[in-house]
This record gives sequence, C-alpha cells and structure tokens, in this order.
Amino acid sequence: MEDDYQDVKIGQDVYSSDSRKLGEVRAIFRAGANAPAYFEVKKGFMSRGELFVPLDAVLSVDRDSCYLKYTYQECLKAGWEKERPHGEAISEIGAEGKAYGEEIDPLSMEQ
Repeated sequence: MEDDYQDVKIGQDVYSSDSRKLGEVRAIFRAGANAPAYFEVKKGFMSRGELFVPLDAVLSVDRDSCYLKYTYQECLKAGWEKERPHGEAISEIGAEGKAYGEEIDPLSMEQ
C-alpha cells in the first residue's frame, strides 16, 4: 500500500523484499533541509551498526514488522550506513531501552 510507511514504529523488525531481517527500528526522524524523513535501524545480531533508511523505501508495515522495497543486498549497497542525515529525532529508544518522543504522522513531516 502506498501510505503504509506512516505506520513505522519503534521496535518493529525491518525486513528486505527477499525476507531477510535487517534489524530493528530504533528512531524516527523528521525531514531536514534537503533530506527526506527517515528511520534508524539497529542491525541484527550478526551485523553491527546502523542503517538510516528513508521512509519512502518502505513497501508495507504490519503490527510487528516493516518491509522494504529493496533486496537485502540492495539495502546494504544503498549508502544507508553513512553518518546520520540531518533531521530532528521525533521518537527514539533511549539508553535504558525505552521508546520516547512524540507520536507523529510521517506524512505531515514535510517542511
């Protein structure tokens, strides 16, 4: 569905289009100057680091999972591992492992 990405939530597992788990949503960010809205994915057990995935890369979302439009290899080659793009965190997991921040509609994050 076209607007499923608006349901991306902290703690959801993130999967590629070929059903490989990339990690877990750790933070969601507002769009910044010249940057789309995006979310941070903490990579899984076998990989370390983060991915900073644009919200428009989301294909669909269900209660516990977020599915991307791209294969696992495409996700790894997309340049999403580079430093965090500009933007304001609107929801994220703090040091104690609990989510905090306001609940927002990502469709309204355009500046």
